[in-house]
Amino acid sequence: MLISTRGRYALRIMIDLASRGSGRYVPLNELAEAQGISEKYLENIIAPLSRAGVVEAARGKGGGYRLAGQPEDCTAWQILELAEQGLAAAGCQGEEGCDKASACPTRPLWRELDALLRDYLSRVTLRQLLDGEIPAAVQ
Repeated sequence: MLISTRGRYALRIMIDLASRGSGRYVPLNELAEAQGISEKYLENIIAPLSRAGVVEAARGKGGGYRLAGQPEDCTAWQILELAEQGLAAAGCQGEEGCDKASACPTRPLWRELDALLRDYLSRVTLRQLLDGEIPAAVQ
């Protein structure tokens, strides 16, 4: 699995919003400048986060984006899955699957790896990323 630039930026944007608190909406141009990306690219990244309700959007003067909930309630898995529009260790695990899926000896491996990734990323919250307290992958 390769996390794209889109997914990495989504995590950084969410950490940025979490660091600013939940009170003020942050204008798009301010977020784009802080992350060093274009406003257009930022719009494409933040749109699915907003549709899913993890980010609140407001239009007009004083508008922008802010974290919808608390940093401890939002996980890296949620953010990456939304930004990447699904995550899988191997492409054959998706809805389309593979025509050899029923006889594939590696399919259980990919299924288990997907579960490990989901479990770990679901334990990492925005609060932990913000505080630099990332849990160990193996316990």
